[in-house]
Amino acid sequence: MKKRTLSMVLIIFVTTLFSSSVFAADTPTLGYKWASKYITYQNNGSNNAYRALWNTGAKEWNDATVVTLSSGINSNFTVGNQTLSTVTWDGATEPVYNTNGTFKSVKVWLNDFYTSQSNYVNTENAIQSVATHELGHALGLDHAPARTLSVMVPGTFFSDGTFARIQYFPGIGDENSVNNIYQNSLSPSRFDIDENDFVEGKELVALGLSWSKWYLNLKDLARDADLVVKANVTTKHGTVVTGENYYDYKQKSEINIQEVLKGDSALLQQNVILYQMGGEDQNVVVKYHGTTPLNENDSVILYLKKIGDNEYIPINEDVSIFKVNSNGQFVNLESQKSMSELKIIEDSAF
Repeated sequence: MKKRTLSMVLIIFVTTLFSSSVFAADTPTLGYKWASKYITYQNNGSNNAYRALWNTGAKEWNDATVVTLSSGINSNFTVGNQTLSTVTWDGATEPVYNTNGTFKSVKVWLNDFYTSQSNYVNTENAIQSVATHELGHALGLDHAPARTLSVMVPGTFFSDGTFARIQYFPGIGDENSVNNIYQNSLSPSRFDIDENDFVEGKELVALGLSWSKWYLNLKDLARDADLVVKANVTTKHGTVVTGENYYDYKQKSEINIQEVLKGDSALLQQNVILYQMGGEDQNVVVKYHGTTPLNENDSVILYLKKIGDNEYIPINEDVSIFKVNSNGQFVNLESQKSMSELKIIEDSAF
């Protein structure tokens, strides 16, 4: 187990603010692992700095757990970095799953569009936390709740600008879950991947992400959105693939804008394209479990980031989508919280 003065100081400080039971819980797991605890990864970082981030992240997990991550030649487990301005994540993991509970292959990414920005560079260990977080996904861990002593919390910064990961290296719950996975059987704390996710004859990929921002309220979400609208889904266009990686699989829909709550008022009664993460083709099913595909005739309120000419994505996927229910209320697809349109507008402080 990692012996760090910083870790002890953080634990003492934070437990004075929160119930200690919050931090005792083991980190949720994906239900999948590598076949061996001795794991080789291929470090494809674009320069020495990014290669060092991955190697340091591997050492963090090696020091904390029973696994041994070693840099070498392995096309089935690669780590690297990309520059992507049309997403809201700063790290991504693309695992391909076998039906026997093991990984077939994994690609892990840092998004240096974000990690090169001043808030990352000027916040000690922020960038390292993303690399270590994504390697946690590659070992079989899911997200931990926000504000816990885990490197697996889902966002790097809170939407108020503060650093969201209380610690940048594996916490006790992270260590316990990885050790349970690789010493015994898969951890029973949670299984995000199950047999219903598999489609016969197709490979399954379930993306793991680190969001650049974790939104604390609708006001912050509205502030960062390029466009906030009430809209109807008019057409489903199916899956489009815009690149060579699994994060490039997108579900394309067309929406008609009924009200413009923030943004270009000229878009009223116009159609724009909405992309959600995931999709499938003849060979693969790509899922992100924080994405709920919309259907034709759905009535929604959306907080959107513009990525092209009349093309948008929901910020952090389900976090930014409210769908009307049979009672005329809008239900947030991430929290499942029900709100009136008036309350959404008030909380957004347009």
